[in-house]
Amino acid sequence: MNRSLRTGLIGVMLGMFTAPLDGMMLGPALPAIVADLGGLEYFAWVATAFLIGMAAATPIRGKPGALHGRRTVYTASIVLFLWGQGCRGCRRT
Repeated sequence: MNRSLRTGLIGVMLGMFTAPLDGMMLGPALPAIVADLGGLEYFAWVATAFLIGMAAATPIRGKPGALHGRRTVYTASIVLFLWGQGCRGCRRT
């Protein structure tokens, strides 16, 4: 396998790895969010709001990709996501 194919495959696999991580962040936080809202009847609303937010972010991410190149924006978004995941544990109270 040549170098460019291997690099591209690693990039795609890294992107596919971050998608389940995004969903796994909501899972443990969901009971606390629903409890703060005041009841179990808001459970579906929280999940729906999360999905709507992801859908609304798609065109927002698409425009910089068209302007600056998809590879640059894709790499920057993965780095930003992983940096945010690392900083979550830094502010424990």
